Amino acid sequence: MRVRVNDDIELNYEITGDGEKVIAYTHGMGGWQGGLDADVEALSKKYRVLRYDVRGHGDSDKPDIPYSPEMYARDLAGLLTALGISKAYAGGDSQGGAITQRFLLDFPEMAEAGFMCNQYGVDSRSMCTTILWLMDLYEKGIIDEKDTDGIPMNYGSKDAILKMLKKMIYREGIGDILAEGMEFAAEKIGRGAKDHIVHVKNSPMAIHVPPLKAWTLGAVVSATGEGIKSQVILMTILDPAIAEAQDEGAVKTLIEQEEAFVKKLTGDDIPADPRVPDKKGLLIASCESANLCSELVGICVWLTGWLGESIVPGDMARILSIGLGTTVTERTLLEAATRLKHLQRAYEVREGFARDYDKVSEAYFRRERVTEKNKNLLTNSAELEAMKDEYYEVRGWDVGTGIPTRETLQKFGLKDIADDLESRGVWQHGENNEDAGASSRRGDLRKWGTGH
Repeated sequence: MRVRVNDDIELNYEITGDGEKVIAYTHGMGGWQGGLDADVEALSKKYRVLRYDVRGHGDSDKPDIPYSPEMYARDLAGLLTALGISKAYAGGDSQGGAITQRFLLDFPEMAEAGFMCNQYGVDSRSMCTTILWLMDLYEKGIIDEKDTDGIPMNYGSKDAILKMLKKMIYREGIGDILAEGMEFAAEKIGRGAKDHIVHVKNSPMAIHVPPLKAWTLGAVVSATGEGIKSQVILMTILDPAIAEAQDEGAVKTLIEQEEAFVKKLTGDDIPADPRVPDKKGLLIASCESANLCSELVGICVWLTGWLGESIVPGDMARILSIGLGTTVTERTLLEAATRLKHLQRAYEVREGFARDYDKVSEAYFRRERVTEKNKNLLTNSAELEAMKDEYYEVRGWDVGTGIPTRETLQKFGLKDIADDLESRGVWQHGENNEDAGASSRRGDLRKWGTGH
C-alpha cells in the first residue's frame, strides 16, 4: 500500500500483525521493505511490524532531488503520523540503521530503547542480541525472576527491555554480568545457558542475517566476527532472494548479478552460487583484499564496489599515483591489502587465536528455520569447516591451524613478524608442519600465544 507523507511524497509500506505496539523497520541501501520475513513472522504474533520502501527504493516515490539523512528521518516520522502511530520501536540494518539513528535524534518522543542506546553510547546490536538471548532463556525456563532481579523477561516486553537496558548501562545486579558479554554471563548462569548463545567469535551476532554460506565464512575469518567487509554487501540481499525465486531462470539471473558485482569489486571471474560451498574460500579472500584497499586509501567503502558503486581498487591506485607523484598499480595496492590481512592474522595468533577461534556457536545454525526453499542456501558446522580449509589454503595459511606459514609472511615482507612468532614458539608445535594436518587443529594455542 502507498500513503502520502509530509505532503510531498508517497511511500509504499506493509504492516504485518495486529498487536498494540509497533516495530518500524527501515531497510538498507539497495534493499526493499520485503526483508526479514522470518523475523516478522515471529514478531507479528505480538506486534504490528511496519516495513516500508525508503524514498528512492522499491515502489515508493523517487524524486530527482538530493537526499539526506534528515529527509529520510522526516519520511519515517511522517509515515508513522500518517498511519496514526504516535510511538514505535525503531530499527534498521545498514543504511536503515543510520536512518533510524537520525530518526531517534530528531524525533526522540517517538522511540525509546534506541534513544537510550544513543544517549549512553551502547552498541544497539549487541544490546538487542543480549536481551533477546535473556528472553529466550526465560521463555525456556532456564532462568526466572530470581536471576533477573525480579524482572519478568517475557519475549517482546517493553518494560523488560527498558529495565534490563538500564541495568546494563549502570552495571546494576545482573546488568553487571551481562555487560561483560554473553559468554561470561552464560558461565555465571550455568544450566546450559551457553547452548543458546548466538555469536561469532564470542561477538553478539546480527540476528537479521541468516547463516548463509559466504556470510558465515566471512564472519568467522574476520578479526571481529563481522562478515560485512568480507564480501559484496549486496550478496546478503540477493542470496535470500534466490529462496523466493520462482524458477531456475530467475535463480540464474540472480547468480549472474552476484558474480557481476563480485567481478566489479575484485576484477576476477569467481563463481558465486550461494547454494554450493565450492570456491567460497576464494570468494571471501578476494573480496576481503579488495575491501581492505578502501581502508588503506581512506575511501568510504560505501562508494566502492563493496556496494556495487563505481570506485574499485584500480581507481584507488590511480588516485594514489596522482597524490604521491609515483606510479601505484592495482596489483601493488592489492598486495598491500593482503599484507595487512596477514599482519592482522599474525597479531591474532600472537594473542592465542587461530582456527579454533574461527567459529560460530551451535545456536547460530539453529536460528533460521530450514525450509525446502532455503535449505541449499544455509550452511552447517561440517560445511563451514570445509570452507575454512579452502580459505586458509588460498591465504597461504596452515590448513590445520589457520596460522600463516613462515613462507607466506616472508613473501609479503613480514620476516620480522615471522621471527617474532617463532620466538614465541608458534612453529614448535607443528603449526607449520604440513604433516600435522588437522591433527594439530585442537591444540591449546594459549600456551604460547601471549608471552613477551
